[in-house]
Parts: sequence; C-alpha cells; structure tokens
Amino acid sequence: MIGLPAYLRPNQRALDFTPITNREWRLTAKEYIAALMAPRHDAVRDLAHAERTVQTLTTCHGKLSELIRWFKWLMDQGITDLGEVTSYHCTAYVDFRGERIGDDGEVVADSPSTRAVAMGTVIGLAQYRELFTGLRFRDDLHPFNGASAAAGSGRTAELAGANKVQPLPSEVQQPLLAAVLYVIQTLAPHILREAEAKRVRQAADRSIAATTHPGLGAFLRNLERRIESEEPLELMTQDSVKAARVRRLREEHDPLAAVSLSALARECGIRQFRGAWLPELRPHLERAHALVGACAPYGRNAAEVERADGQGHVTWTQPLFSLDLKFLVGFLATACGLALAALVGMRHCELGELVVGCRQPPQEIAPGLFRYRLAGKLIKGQPLGGVRDEWVVTREVYEAIEVAEQLLGPDAAPGTSLFHPVFCDTTYQNFRTWVNGPAGQRLGLTPIPEGAVTPRALRRTLAVEIAYRPGGLLAAKLQLKHLSVATTEGYAARPGGAQAKFLAEINELEEERNIGILTDVYRDYQSGIMPSGPGARDLISLFTSVDGRLHEPTHHPCHRPVWEESRETAQVFIGVSAAGRRPSGPGWKSA
Repeated sequence: MIGLPAYLRPNQRALDFTPITNREWRLTAKEYIAALMAPRHDAVRDLAHAERTVQTLTTCHGKLSELIRWFKWLMDQGITDLGEVTSYHCTAYVDFRGERIGDDGEVVADSPSTRAVAMGTVIGLAQYRELFTGLRFRDDLHPFNGASAAAGSGRTAELAGANKVQPLPSEVQQPLLAAVLYVIQTLAPHILREAEAKRVRQAADRSIAATTHPGLGAFLRNLERRIESEEPLELMTQDSVKAARVRRLREEHDPLAAVSLSALARECGIRQFRGAWLPELRPHLERAHALVGACAPYGRNAAEVERADGQGHVTWTQPLFSLDLKFLVGFLATACGLALAALVGMRHCELGELVVGCRQPPQEIAPGLFRYRLAGKLIKGQPLGGVRDEWVVTREVYEAIEVAEQLLGPDAAPGTSLFHPVFCDTTYQNFRTWVNGPAGQRLGLTPIPEGAVTPRALRRTLAVEIAYRPGGLLAAKLQLKHLSVATTEGYAARPGGAQAKFLAEINELEEERNIGILTDVYRDYQSGIMPSGPGARDLISLFTSVDGRLHEPTHHPCHRPVWEESRETAQVFIGVSAAGRRPSGPGWKSA
C-alpha cells in the first residue's frame, strides 16, 4: 500500500482476514474495518454512533486482531450466526479476555485495559450493524447495557482521571539526557570518523580480486612500514581465535595465535592468507609482533575527550573490533532519536517520518539569532500517510538530526528514513547497558536507573517540565526557556500542526499546576500562615474575600457574577505568579 506511515512494522502493513474461517463473518469484519478507515463515506457518515475521524492502520490492525479472537471464541461456544449472540455472550467473552486463571482455577489477575479492548470490539459491531450487508447482531442487542468500553471495563476507575503515561522520574531523566547530549556533542565526531574509515576499508576489501601469492617482498614492506610508524598488527576477535583453534589452524601457545593474517594479506592486495605461506613469514611476523604488538582495527590512537563528570580527560574509546564499532554507531543513532523525543516532544509516529533532508535552512531572525526548523509529517488523527508539517526546534536538536544524517553515510539519498526502525525498548536498553557498563563509566557517565523510557513518556516529561518550570538538568543544560519558545513559535507558525497539539497539553498541565499552587497557599492561609513577598497583599485580600463569601448563607444565582469575578481574579494572579512573580516566605511552596 502506497503512502503508509514509516513507523509501521511489516506485520502491521497488511490486514489479514483469513484467520476468520466463517466467510460471512469475514465479510462483516471487512466492512467494519473499511468503515473505520473511511468515516466520510456516504454509507458510514449517516450512522449515529460511527467514528468521525479516520482510524489509523495500527488501530485497525489491533481491532482486527481482537475481532479474530472474538469470532473464534464464539465458534468455540457453538455460535454460527451473529444473530444468535446475546448479552450473556458479550459479558462472558470480556470476562474470558480480562481474567487470567491460575493453575488452581482461581482468578490471579484482572486487566481493565484488556477488558476495554474486548468491549470496544463488541460495541463496535453493534454500532455499525446497520452498515453490514451480511450477518450482524440483532437490533435489540445492546451490549453491556449501553456502557462505554472505558467505563464498563473499569479502565476509567483504573486511571482515576489521570494520564496513564506518567513523566519520567528525575533520577532517570537527568542521567539519560546527560548521556544523550554527551554522546551527540562529544563522541559523535569520533564515532562518525571511525564509521567512515570502516566504510572505506570495506569497499577496498570488496574490490580485491587477486588470490595468488603477492611475493615475500610485499609482506616485508608492510611489516617494515608498521614497525617504522609503530602501528600494531591487527587482532582477531575472540570468536575467530576459538574457531581457528577448533579447525587446528592455530596452536594455543602460538605467539601469532590471535593475529589476523587475513587482514595483513588484504593490505598486500590479496583476498585471503594461505597457511602454506606462514613458515616463510613467521620470523618476520614474530619480530613485528614483538616490536609493535597487536590490537583491534578501529579506534586506535583515539583522541582524548573530557569526561562527562568533569573529572579529567580520557581517550574517547579503547580499540574496537568491527562489531563493537557497529554497536557504537547504533548507540549514537539511539541517542539522536532520544534527543528528539526528549527535547521536541515528537510522537513515535512523527519520529519515523523524519528523513534525510528534513533540516530546513536556518533562518536568521536577528543578528546571531537563528530559528531552526524540521520538515516532517503529522500522523495522528490525519488521513492515511499523514500530512506535511514542520517543527521549530533548538540548535541541539538540529545538530542531532545532522548527526543522524551523517550516520547513514555520504550515499544516503534524500528521503531516506533517519530513524527506521524507530528506537524501541530493546535499542534503549542496549544504550542504557552501554552507559552503565565499563565503556560508559570510563567516560564518566552517570548510570541510568531502571525505568520504562518511550517516546510517549519523554513527550509527557517535556510537557511537565515546560508547564511546571522546575530546576534541574533540563533547565540548566538547555535553557528551558529556549525549548518553550521553540514550541510556541512552532504553534504560531502552524496553528493546526503537531506543536500546536503539544502546546495544548502543556497549557493543560500548567493550569493544573497553578491550581495546585493556589490551593496549597490557601490552605496555609487557613492555618494562619500568611504569604509574603511581591503580590502577597493582593493574595491575602483575595483569600479574605473568598472566606467571606463562603460563609454567606446562600449561593443564589444572583451571586454568580461575584464568583466569576473571583475566579478571574485568581487566574490573573496565578498567571502572574507562574511567570516569575511568586510570593516568597513560609507561606509559599516553591515548585
């Protein structure tokens, strides 16, 4: 299918209805999924309870998977016609899906989320029944007595009105962000240089066609060059050494047991080193090995960098084998993706739409002051494939994209996806393991504690940071104001775009925070602790007025204008406080 979002996994790019063995039920499933993807179709838009927005392919894939389970369960119950389904079957299926039974036959777990998914599928078939041309539910069947999936499953109570995705704890966020910025800003130039050297070397190796002995002189000249320049011979990996011993190509106590003779042969223009050549070359090889030693091929003579903790300087890496460098390149790519999710608030699907060439030319809006923009796509809530959109970002994010482009190599064509696949839990855990391991600790990186890190959690964390404006690493290292300004500029440039939606989340959080601050100060006031500092007199006057009105004998409608005036006064005051004019003293609780 043309125009699919880049973030979709291969198994999500096709809708497979064949597991539904009943042909008539299969037709019903196809009509239902098609209606979800085309809500503006003439046959769909007149349905009273139909979805009004286009459902993404991911959503439809999930609903189809649940439909397959539902239909299979019905067949196991002996149901062959959807008209035979009753409220009992609907409730029993949801119980079957939501409960996990232990070995003793008792319920050991119950999942409101799974119940909600199951209920949503059953309810959906009832809401679209007028559309179906084949089998469908009876007209008098109203699953779950008309309850919604969220309310009927207990999911609403589970969330208790809160956003299920919580921001990252500061003990996870701070070392994570510090490691991400250190890798991009300090290590990236060195990693990119070694990655390019590896590409050049591999291209040269592929071009070698000779298989005959190049002559003793070619090997001797190579060894003398190494001795003069003090360049070590190349080591084999531990796995290669073990394999050579198993094949009896090397003896365990041979001083050349771990030396890569094939690498030496390729430098001399021959594809493979032959064992028959070794006796003649052994004295010269052992002499060179004794003088210059041997090590892994990449990261030799590594430059020194400042440690992340400021405790001196170290070489940016120990010598690396090809696979080690491949992993390091992957960690750099993961760091770039994490930087975007943490500092821009991009969704998982939006990260997947960033491609080579997405960086727009910087726009100088004042002498020395630049605006940086990225071209991408808005996916959520949009037609299949999304719509073009732009993000206003900070310089750090712009540089992270530049690094991500360079990682793909000089031959990467414009339009090539930068983050495919988009970083997931596995790539993040690999990055965290490296940070917490010997390599990361040698560089002075702070270990990252355990905790789920996803683009959704990072987006939520950034929204909380901007709305609450706390201190901490994010504000100190990146000037939180710049992140806030970039978000606001992106909103102003495209009022209906992705950053507009993100700014709406921030505004909701800011209002929630402000109400909490005002409530805490009012409770202190009731306890006799008066606020002090700029604005304190106005605040005390407001609280006194509120107390007086609370003790009035009636809340008659005629008093509503007074209450509205009080509410607006409180909002104006708290808005000024949030901007930096908060009262201080024992009656004020700082963020």
